[in-house]
This record gives sequence, structure tokens and C-alpha cells, in this order.
Amino acid sequence: MKKLIVLILLPVSILCQVTDIDNNTYQTTIINGTEWMAENLRVTKFNDGQVIPNVTSDSLWGSLTNPAYCFPLNDSTNDLIYGKMYNNYVASNQSNICPVGWRVPTINEIQELISYVDSIYPNNAAYHLKSTTDWANGDNGLNTFGFNAKPHGYRSPSFNMFGTNFNLWGVTLDSTNGPPPFTTAYGVYHTSTDNNIYTSIWPRSNGEGLRCIKESCVSNITIYDTVTVYDSITYYDTVTVYDSITLYDTTYISISVSDTLYIDITVTGFPSVDNTISVYPNPANDVVTIDNGNYSAMSNYSLVIINGLSQQVFSSQINTQQFQIPVSTLGAEGTYFIQIFDGNNNLVITKYLVLN
Repeated sequence: MKKLIVLILLPVSILCQVTDIDNNTYQTTIINGTEWMAENLRVTKFNDGQVIPNVTSDSLWGSLTNPAYCFPLNDSTNDLIYGKMYNNYVASNQSNICPVGWRVPTINEIQELISYVDSIYPNNAAYHLKSTTDWANGDNGLNTFGFNAKPHGYRSPSFNMFGTNFNLWGVTLDSTNGPPPFTTAYGVYHTSTDNNIYTSIWPRSNGEGLRCIKESCVSNITIYDTVTVYDSITYYDTVTVYDSITLYDTTYISISVSDTLYIDITVTGFPSVDNTISVYPNPANDVVTIDNGNYSAMSNYSLVIINGLSQQVFSSQINTQQFQIPVSTLGAEGTYFIQIFDGNNNLVITKYLVLN
């Protein structure tokens, strides 16, 4: 069969828009296949209509165990430029602070964004994600990807580093200290002293910025011949296929369709194994467990761990249910990549691991 491999090449930054329940409209940008808000949230209620209180008192803010927001420096004129600051009781609330079809990213998804930018501009991710204005002392960025990170600082419980610091909540909570209620949560921050972005553990009462993500805004794709897929694709509308889809490494991941997928001939692929691989705790600071799930179905598969310098720090055949790896044997703090290869040395899965 003749194969036509269709490559859809997207610009680094594609600007779209989304509107929240308060009718605030936000610019968005697509980076590495994921659509991000290009502005911090300014909304005052959850999607179910539940109102979030504006708390101005520092002493009250520090003792909160319920959702709250504030304006940076308690000044409403900062809202349009910097967005609001929210505690983690907002970020992790199941009522969802984001517009319909959007959600707060996990800490791993934020780290994937940073790793992607860093792979293009090594050790300079912040400079290319920062806005071109509003940073103190002229420490502005290039905003290469349209992400437009603004220096709103943080609140803990007083306001700190306005003009020199950008912070975002991720929704993954720290469960290392026992069962809920959690007292700490993860986020990322950048301070204008260098061009790196760091992961941190903060009290849930901290006031930080919030962004939302949507998996993809690709829709209405019609395919007239064979498409070879090497990574996951999420469709939010209709995909019409008139020949076949051959799935190589992504079987192992997924194609998900929330509307209609029309296939006139066949889909060929492999049994899905991605969901059988789990990594915990993640982030890790002592021992990380990699559970291989149904490992008997992965004959001749291998697992390697790569650090941020593309150096291999762990390698093994998958011939056991679990690997329990002391963090101290892997190296320094940072983001690592867990890669699974099949018996033909094809890359099947990549997962992220964060060491604290």
C-alpha cells in the first residue's frame, strides 16, 4: 500500500481565546501540542457558580483552609496585567476554577512545558517564557512561545517579590506526609536572578498565579491516505480517515476522540501498555517505585532513566513487577525521563520523574 505520511507543522505559538464564567476573555497559546492560557486567571467563582472570597487581611490569609483569592498587592488595578492570586484550596478544588473544557495543569504538565522549552533553549527556559514588559529593572524576556509570564510575586501571607517573581500552582498534592488533609502542595517559580524555573513545595495557604490548559484545539481533520503516528493525539472534534491509521509507538499511549472518529478501512497497532506503567511518589526524594503492571506482556522490553543532560543513569530489562530505586543513585535534583523500549529498540513510552 502506498503510504503518505502527513505532517501538520504548527508554528511555535498559535494564539486563540477562551472565556471564563465571569466573561473574562484570555489569549491562549499552543506549545508542544498543548493549549495554555497566555494570561493568569482573573475569575472570581468556580464553574458551579460558587463565589470565591477576596481576602485582603494578611493574618486571615495565612490561617485559611478554604478557597480565597486576592489582587497582587491588594490593588485591583493589577488585575488585568497580572491576574489574581489564589491559594491552593482554589487550585485543587473539584468544582474547577477553569473555563469549561479546561483545567488546572498538574505539576508534571508544567514541568513538561519547561523541559520542552529547555530542550530548545538549554538553561534559558524562563527568558523565552517571560513577557517582554513589566519585569523590574528591565529584566524582561522574549516571550518566544506566547506564554507571557508576568512577575506577580506571591503571598505568604504578606506580598513578596512583586515585579521580580513568577509563580504557578500545579494540582499534584504532596502526599508524603500522610493522608489528607494535605498541608503542602507543589508549584513552580522563577525569580529574575537567573533564567531557570524551579519546582517548590509551598503551604496550601500561599497565594500564587493560576493558568489553565486544554489538551488540544485541533479539530475537523480529514485523512485520505495512511497516517503514521509516533506520539499521542487527542481530538476534540471529528477525524475522518479514508485509508488506514498505523500506530507504532503510541498504541502504547492513546488516541482519544470526544466527538466522532470515522475509519473506512482499518486501524492497526499494538496492545496498550502505557497505563500499566506507574511512577510514585512523583516528585520523589527518597525511593522511587516504577510499577511495570502487566510486565509479562512486555517480553524483551527495557527501561532506562535519562537525566537533564541526556545521560543514562539507570538501565534494566523489564523482568520484574517493580523497580524500587534509591533517589541518591540517580543524581541531583531535577527532571528525569523514564523511557520504555520494545524488543526492537523502538521508544514506546516516555514518563517524567522529578527528584527533590
